[in-house]
Amino acid sequence: MNFGIWLENKLRELDRSNSWLAKKIYIVPSTLRRWTLGLNMPNLAIAYRIAKVLSIEEHKEISDVWLEILTVIEASKCS
Repeated sequence: MNFGIWLENKLRELDRSNSWLAKKIYIVPSTLRRWTLGLNMPNLAIAYRIAKVLSIEEHKEISDVWLEILTVIEASKCS
């Protein structure tokens, strides 16, 4: 699974939009859209901000979400 698909699935599970996440992590929605289309991936600093936001929404430890994101990003690089 690539990062974009993973992110879209997470947002769908949480009933949140791309624009909602973009606002939370201080990026423009078009950047997030490029990720979901598989055209690009976030750098580690932004990926960490995503982990912080999603961990709060999912009521999980940030380390668990951070590890999940890093795993997905690494798998995306290999595919």
